[in-house]
Amino acid sequence: MESPKIISLTLNSRFGVLEAQEVIFTQDVNQLVQIKGQVGHGKSSVGNAISVGLSGGSEREVPLDLKKFENLDIEEQLSFGDVPVFLHTKYEAGKLSSSVYIKDINGKRCDNPVLAGSKFTAASLRDFLKTELTFGVDEFLSENPKVQFNWMTSVYKDKLKDCGVIFDKKSPLYVGSILYDLEQAKMDRSRIYNKVTELNAFKTRLEQEGYKETNIPDYINVSLIEEEQRSATKKYYEEIQSIDKEISDLSIQASQYNSVIANYNATLETQKKLIDSEEEKKVNEFNSVVQKEIDLREEIRVCVDFLVKNGFTGVKEQFESLPTIRDKKEIILTVITKIEKDENNKFIRVGNYTPEVDSAFVGISDLRTAGAILMDKKSKVIEPKEEDYRSRIESAKGANRIAERWSIFFEHQEADNKVKEIFNRYRKVFTTIDLGVAGLKMSLLGDDSDESNEIRTTYNGEHDTVLFHNEKKEARIISAYSHTQRNVLAVLLQIYLLEEKRKKGQEGLRYMFFDAPIDLKTRDILIDMQKKYDLQLITTTTGDFVVENLKEGEILIENGYLLSKKI
Repeated sequence: MESPKIISLTLNSRFGVLEAQEVIFTQDVNQLVQIKGQVGHGKSSVGNAISVGLSGGSEREVPLDLKKFENLDIEEQLSFGDVPVFLHTKYEAGKLSSSVYIKDINGKRCDNPVLAGSKFTAASLRDFLKTELTFGVDEFLSENPKVQFNWMTSVYKDKLKDCGVIFDKKSPLYVGSILYDLEQAKMDRSRIYNKVTELNAFKTRLEQEGYKETNIPDYINVSLIEEEQRSATKKYYEEIQSIDKEISDLSIQASQYNSVIANYNATLETQKKLIDSEEEKKVNEFNSVVQKEIDLREEIRVCVDFLVKNGFTGVKEQFESLPTIRDKKEIILTVITKIEKDENNKFIRVGNYTPEVDSAFVGISDLRTAGAILMDKKSKVIEPKEEDYRSRIESAKGANRIAERWSIFFEHQEADNKVKEIFNRYRKVFTTIDLGVAGLKMSLLGDDSDESNEIRTTYNGEHDTVLFHNEKKEARIISAYSHTQRNVLAVLLQIYLLEEKRKKGQEGLRYMFFDAPIDLKTRDILIDMQKKYDLQLITTTTGDFVVENLKEGEILIENGYLLSKKI
């Protein structure tokens, strides 16, 4: 099958500065298609029109703002085997659409044709024909490192995937991939850095505050101090409670001894009452007899007084000679000696008592000795001081804040080193990929340890060291070369990408458009490449030209029209 190329471009309506017209491109590989004209005459517009026509209706493939083009209507004729294929692309009502058709030998149109055994839509035909450079030359040659890098990662995503680099986060292979590990490491580093800033844990700041890296305090577990305090406090109260219980037990025993003594006193009182009661009874009985005698004597006296008054004599003398009546007795209460208490309400032993009481006094004496020992022991139990532990805790917290700041500083260093290590492994993956062009590779610029260093595409001019002015074959970023030199490099890469499509059973469109100045030597090189690799290279040349001086394949833009010399 003949390699696909662009046969003609038809503008059915005005396209920017270009008028409606048809232009046929030479298929002679010995000649470049050169679009010539003055500045602003529409050379770039030709390339844009071709891209729009090949877009298959996808605005993502179009390198310009379509809103600026009213009633855009473009047809392109492509060689595709033995049958010319037409792509018709329009922009109407804010929407881009595209269709594909062929014409039979009678000129009859056939939509949705079967080509090379497949039924194509405009979009599927575009994807069948294009390489990443068909619409991506500007991105590959961009001087913007990010644009160029993104283009390279898109082109070589399959090779990167084979090396474990998965860009699609929705892919089941993403988790565990190097980019996933890098993402997690960066998140961890960011989390730790937030803590670093929160604690002002920067090395210079710490050293300015007098906290040297050579004298970092050990971390002290404050909870252990608090636990020590709780344990000491608990032990103190347990010991006090134990002594108090012993003292209480002594008090119980003492109360039992005091009860013996109190019972002894109570017994004395009872005995006294009994004795006093008997004594009182005896005295009362005696005094009752005496009282009777007194009463009888009084009666006798009354009789004697009567008799004397009536003249009896001798009666009074007899009365007076009666015996003297006994005196009444006073009750003499029994005197007992109870065991008294001192000013502290404690029984005082002043002599010997019953064996039980004596034993009680001995027991009380022993208890007082034991109690004194316990009280002395209690007085020597040291209560943990709250302020001592508070001081230790505050001191520990102060030391810990310093230790924590240094720790988080080192933790961030470790996290940062991990990010750099993973990132370097990730970047070095790119340097191992075969880009398909001898001398073209992805390189790391600067120190590997610097995370900000970029992965850049470099070329050593191996194809033609004279053309690339690189006789020493130094790896230079491609943006360091001239635009013309870069276009030659783009052709080399396009040859590789077309061959990759062929390996997949697809025949790519062997076309490239270059809007760059090209000298005679470069033109000859491009012609040689065009012939050798069966390419269709369309270039632009700026200057003052006339139709009569044009050569085969050269097209002049004049007043919006593309003119060629009739041969």
